[in-house]
Amino acid sequence: MESVASLLARTSDRLIIDAVERLYEEDAGGGYAKVLMKLRSLDPRPTVMNVRLSREWSLDDTPEPFVDVSGEVMGDATRYAIEFTPWAEWLSMAVFIDNELKPIPDADVIAHVLYEITWGGWTEEDAQETVAELNLAHTEAMDELSSCVDVDKD
Repeated sequence: MESVASLLARTSDRLIIDAVERLYEEDAGGGYAKVLMKLRSLDPRPTVMNVRLSREWSLDDTPEPFVDVSGEVMGDATRYAIEFTPWAEWLSMAVFIDNELKPIPDADVIAHVLYEITWGGWTEEDAQETVAELNLAHTEAMDELSSCVDVDKD
């Protein structure tokens, strides 16, 4: 199975940026170019996580198909959110593509991966700030929920 790094190594930035723009209907210029440059400068770091691309359906009134990018560990049926995974680990992840998406061009695979990687921001530091904000919001919500629950039992 191929890794994100091997797909990235043989796919040009122009093809990847064009794929992001086509698949996600957004301007993929500067931010994605910087992320690609950063990814190309990193050494892959081992991880047990793999990347799985699968077709899923939106929960809209008229469901629309989309490509879900999730993490998986061999032998574990759980799908993991991996958007905050260190980028060097993404590079070493093997890529698995569900049959209903095949054949899929390498540029499209990397475009889907890039979209997921950048969900939390254009840098790993931005992503870590997003994690901290989400953790704080979760903590505050749990504190508020706890204050609403009567824990006194007679």
